[in-house]
Amino acid sequence: MTATETTRTSAGHMIVRQLEREGVQRVYGVPGESYLDVLDGLHDSPIKTIVTRHEGGAGFMALAEGRLTGNAGVAMVTRGPGAANAYIAVHTAWQDATPLVLLVGLIPVADRGREAFQEFDITGWFGSTAKWVTTLDDPSNAAGVIAKAMHIARSGRPGPVIIGLPEDLIREAADPETIAPTPDRASAGSAADLADLEQRIAEAERPLIIVGGDGWHGQAGAQISAWAAARGVPVAADWRAHDAVPHDHEGESFVGILGYNHPAYLGALFDEADLHVFIGVPRLDVLSDGYTIGQQTPAIVITPGEPFGHAGRLDAHIPADIVTFASAVSASVPGVQPTDARMQRVREARAAFCEYRHCAPGNPATGVDVNSVMIALREQLDDDAVITFGAGNHTLWPMRYLSHNAPNSLVAP
Repeated sequence: MTATETTRTSAGHMIVRQLEREGVQRVYGVPGESYLDVLDGLHDSPIKTIVTRHEGGAGFMALAEGRLTGNAGVAMVTRGPGAANAYIAVHTAWQDATPLVLLVGLIPVADRGREAFQEFDITGWFGSTAKWVTTLDDPSNAAGVIAKAMHIARSGRPGPVIIGLPEDLIREAADPETIAPTPDRASAGSAADLADLEQRIAEAERPLIIVGGDGWHGQAGAQISAWAAARGVPVAADWRAHDAVPHDHEGESFVGILGYNHPAYLGALFDEADLHVFIGVPRLDVLSDGYTIGQQTPAIVITPGEPFGHAGRLDAHIPADIVTFASAVSASVPGVQPTDARMQRVREARAAFCEYRHCAPGNPATGVDVNSVMIALREQLDDDAVITFGAGNHTLWPMRYLSHNAPNSLVAP
């Protein structure tokens, strides 16, 4: 063996080393023979490997990691059935704009296209529900593929990235050097954009701010809430972003969650507004009652990437990430003080929100009063509690009653 060869390592091990450099602390997966070399690299790695009983669980654990930390969660599954089981988490990451990287073990390169055991078309399966789908075909570029995947998953509108790993190729030698992670570009929007936003808000009589999406880290939610309160603008949340802004801060302007089974006062507030300001989320189907309300309301959308899926009128798009935008506007002062009518509108909507969610418990003759359960839970949970409750009609109760006063406190899809 030559001196050069002794400095080289396998592609599977380089994948692990690049994940380390990207700041990944945990990976989730069901071990499989199709990516054994990556598992071998994880054996002596500081990255903690969480072995799950089902690939769907691995995918959703990685999804929660991405939502809570802002870095891409990483899941590892084997080919065929393993990839199929993880698909639901990929779809959720796509719809919720959550950074996720899924590594999928594949059949040996020489067996492609021969209907080998558990062979499938990775692009055909995932191509319509991921930001990037690729297969590692050059072992020397193992670190480069991971670096690119992590950046794509986090940047712009975050989402899932799928990387196929042929089981024979990842055992081959790779370039031994890791790559510096690509910095995420932060933007608050241009000075002209922010000035135009302030002017539009000042000129509106019934503006409404709608928050959503991932990326509400640190003080961003509290800053947006205070910024809106100073301008006499109520703040509603998209149904998938209950924890974006604080619910219970005194003097703030949060007025409830748009979406399934939202209260009548909130639907009216949305439909009667003369300006929608969307932060982190565009105008989507559920928050607009299936594209039936607010479609022609003037709208400004503030998202890090294109306003993917926005429905109805769009007057301006400000390309900005949530944290940087929130920090920038929190330092500004209103150009015009809000009118008494504006402030009264916020107070009335806030009072309706408080009445809606602080209902007295019922007294059913039989069974369990879920309202009472939720109220009891709300009294016991601290602000730093992390809540997850899946998806389905049962979510209507925690959506209505439970409080979120800290960022990254909800991991339900």
